[in-house]
Amino acid sequence: QQQQLQRDFDNVSEKLAELSDWEHYIATPRKKELLNEIQSLITSPLDNPNEQASKVKQYRQTWNSLGHADDEVDQQLNDQFNQACEEAFAPCRLFYAEQDKLRSLHLATREKIIVEAQQLLSTLSEMETSQSVDFKELDGQLNKLQHQWQNAGEVDRLHYKKLQAQFKEILQPVKTAISNFHLA
Repeated sequence: QQQQLQRDFDNVSEKLAELSDWEHYIATPRKKELLNEIQSLITSPLDNPNEQASKVKQYRQTWNSLGHADDEVDQQLNDQFNQACEEAFAPCRLFYAEQDKLRSLHLATREKIIVEAQQLLSTLSEMETSQSVDFKELDGQLNKLQHQWQNAGEVDRLHYKKLQAQFKEILQPVKTAISNFHLA
């Protein structure tokens, strides 16, 4: 039984070595081809940075699925591919940095609109105290603020939800006062 186990082990070891040779045989030319493809992506990047990033990600997944190339060139190919991925992703990184700057500007714009909404609410309170509410003017200012809010640009989802809730909460008393006036 021990001899049978040893023969089985030897057979399996031989098959594993053969599969490893096949892996090298298949992976080496395919990795070189993939390296050429990503090099061409570097020399002629796509117009859309999101597509470029997606393509780099796809190449990375394919690279990782290929396994090991020949031992002599495997590390060299891996290093070249990693460097090429960084170069291919560089325009995307710049684009995403610009998008972050824009989101920061849009965030500041939305915060400014919230301050204006708070001022509108204060104005409504003062008008109600003096009992001289100009609902036409109030409605115009409300519509203007809502229009500015819609055109303020994109911000991070986390910030947007918080700001949106705050904006709605501030404007709700103004909307209610205008609605009550219309009903009366």
